[in-house]
Formats: sequence, C-alpha cells, structure tokens
Amino acid sequence: MISPIRGAVRQGKLRTVADALQTRWLEPVLAALVLGIGIADAPEQPWEWITIGLFAIGAGVSGTSSVAGAGIVGLGLVTSAFLPADQVSGAGLALFVPIFALVRRSSRYAALITVALVALGFYVMVIHASGGRSLSGSAAAILPTLLALSVGSGLIMRASREQLEAERLRSEERLAELRLDLARELHDNAVHKISQAAMRAHMAAMRPDTSPDLADEFTQIATSCNDAAHELRLLLSGLRQTDPSLGAGQPQIIDADALAALIEGQADRLAAVGFTVTQDVNIDAPTSLQSRTLAAIAVEAVNNIVQHAPAKSDCVIRVFPHDGALCAEFTNHTRNSKQSTSRPSFGLLGIEERARAAGGFITISKPAGYWRFEVTLPPVPAVVPSPELDMVDQPRAARRAAPSADLLRGHPQSEDDYQI
Repeated sequence: MISPIRGAVRQGKLRTVADALQTRWLEPVLAALVLGIGIADAPEQPWEWITIGLFAIGAGVSGTSSVAGAGIVGLGLVTSAFLPADQVSGAGLALFVPIFALVRRSSRYAALITVALVALGFYVMVIHASGGRSLSGSAAAILPTLLALSVGSGLIMRASREQLEAERLRSEERLAELRLDLARELHDNAVHKISQAAMRAHMAAMRPDTSPDLADEFTQIATSCNDAAHELRLLLSGLRQTDPSLGAGQPQIIDADALAALIEGQADRLAAVGFTVTQDVNIDAPTSLQSRTLAAIAVEAVNNIVQHAPAKSDCVIRVFPHDGALCAEFTNHTRNSKQSTSRPSFGLLGIEERARAAGGFITISKPAGYWRFEVTLPPVPAVVPSPELDMVDQPRAARRAAPSADLLRGHPQSEDDYQI
C-alpha cells in the first residue's frame, strides 16, 4: 500500500515540471537576444535607441502580460515606421516574442494580435525598411518562417503543459484513492481490533468474579484502547479529506492555552475581514483529544462564517465547559430567510465526523435571522460497540431532534433545529 502512495507522490512532482513550462524566463531571454540584435546594428540616433528599448521591454513583458508586451512592441513598430529606412532596427523581429507568448498562454486575443503585429511588422520591416528596393526570396521568407516557428513552438508548449496538467490531476486522483484505501484497511484491521480489546476489557471488568484491583486495571486498559481507537479514527478522517493541504501548517493543539490561542486567532481572522466578533472563551482543562478536535472544528466553523455570513455582520464565538464536556458555539447572521430555514448541508460532514470520532455531536439551531452551530465533546469518548455507526466505512447517521434547553440557552426551538 505504501509503495503505490509513494509512486503517486512522485507523480505529483509532474506539477513542478508543468509549472516550469509556465515560467516566465523564456520571454526575458528572447528580449535579451532582441536587445543584442539591436545593439549589433550600431544605432547612432536617439530614436533608434528608443525603438530598440521598446522592442526589448515589450518582449520581456510578454512573459507576464502578453497583451501589454504586444502593445509595447507595436508602439516600437509604429515609431520605426516614421524613421528613415536605414534606421529601422533588426530588433523589430521582437514582434514574434509576444506572438509566441500569446499562443503559449492560450490568450483569447492571440489570433487578433498576431494578425495586427504581422501586418504592421511586414510593412515596417519589409516594405518600409527596404526603401522601395526589391527583396530576395530568402529575405522575404524570413517573416513567414519566424511566424511559423513562434506559433508552432507556442502550440507545442501549450500542448505539453496541458498534457502534464492532465497527468498531475490523474496522479492526485490516484493518490486520493490510495488514501481512502489505506483508511479502510486501517479501519478493518487496527481500529476493529483495538475496539474489540476495549470491549473485552470492559466486559472482564464487569464480571462478578473480578477483584476490584483487577477491575480497575481492566478499566484502564479499556479506556486506553478506546482513546487509541478514537485517535486513529481522527487520523483516518484526515486521510479521507479530499484536500489534505487544508490542515497544513496548523499547530498541534494539545492543551488549553494552545486551544485558546487558536480560537483567538480565528476571531482575529474574522475581524480582519470586517466582522464584528464577540468571543467568550472559558477553557478549563480539556483533554488532548478534545483540544485537537475542537481546534480543527473551530477553523472549519470560521471558514463557514466567512463563506456564508453577510459581510461586516456580527458573530459570536463561545467556548465553555458543561457537565464535564467541552462545548463551543458559533453564531452568525444569515444572508436571507431561505438560508435560515435550510437543512444542514454536506459542508458540515467533515465537522460532524470529527465530532463523532471524539465521541461528541453537533447541534444546529436557527433563531430568527441567525444560524447557530454548536459542538459538544465529552471528556472520554464512549465505546461504540456497533460497527454500523463507525464513521470510516458508513455514511453519516444523522437523527433529527430538538436540542435541549441548555444548548439553545434561551432561544426558542423550532422545526429547523437539528442534532447530529
């Protein structure tokens, strides 16, 4: 199992290669070549230097802004059209650099700008620069040849980039499948056996012929196994994420101080984008499982507020202990009445799974004009003897129920309240 995952990760490096093909160093190198051609013509007049500078700048800018680069090169060609024929610089061949960039970057204006630049370049570099003299066949073939090279190389670069991007997407899909397979295998083996050990220890502790000291030992073993099973379930929940980078860079929240700091940081994040935040954080002594779970849920809940709440509205974040459990409440305005009466969306699935993996549950209540999300995490997750409720293999088991008066804290219950 690990070997295919490593292979998929190595395939993910194709993205780096694809990005390399999109780098902007090609046009600056060609701009330097154009500048060299212009200097080789030994310009003497100031306007010659100006046109050479326009050609070089336009070619270099094409890597970042193809349209702007084409405009600067076009300005250089127009300026050259007013110069004497003997002062027209060979740096005007820079017109093919933005054409190459436009084709490579799949610009919608590629065809139009190409026609305009080629027509203007043909007039300036062939008709005007020749001074009425007839041109040889080889000289007349220079522009069509360079046009074919610039367009052809741009098409090749674009096709290569698109092919590598497709390969990258396939490798990411393959990696996601392997992560899911790994999660299922771990569940079928490790989690199942740890849960069985916890159940057997609990049963042994409850036998009448078990001495008190031995019963305590069995209870401790069962609790440790149960904690390990839930920790592993949290790991499996992370493996099942479609975008594993979502948790990248998050600190390891294992105590009350770190959890409080993270929640304060999330409140600052809301305030930074214009929300008026009221926070009341009262954290006593959460377990490491409670801390890690609530930290991840808080980030997701704030993401939900940023995405769905009206801009510059007020919101409330509360964290408090309740009957030994750790509770958190996130309240925000709703955009319209339709949102306030809608059922929980699939966006809450990840939050729900995290809460269930820690033995808790979430409650959604919708007082008039508001949307409230609450999570309750017990200090010690309960043993789940029924495999049908395990979150790794099965779809979520949600039940519709009115939340308790303690959870609603004074707000009227309605038919739109859910406990999951």
